Amino acid sequence: MDETITLQQNIPTPVWGLRLVAANVRGNLATLYVEATGESAVRHQVTVGDTVPVGDRQARVEAITGGGHDGPPGRAAGRLTLALVQEPA
Repeated sequence: MDETITLQQNIPTPVWGLRLVAANVRGNLATLYVEATGESAVRHQVTVGDTVPVGDRQARVEAITGGGHDGPPGRAAGRLTLALVQEPA
């Protein structure tokens, strides 16, 4: 169960049957949007070490890097890395 995913800021990423978006990446904080098909996105304010529900799984925030005003507008170089800590039952 050693599965990780790194999300690029503001780029929707399909993973685990969902669409994930890392936004507002800055310092050690970020916003994680989790969206299932046909449902509204669920927003989580996260920091490193937080465990958040991602669909029927639990994921831990392993790293938050970059962000702020780095990179082109709307595509700052922020990244959010999640590690799967609990698979579906």
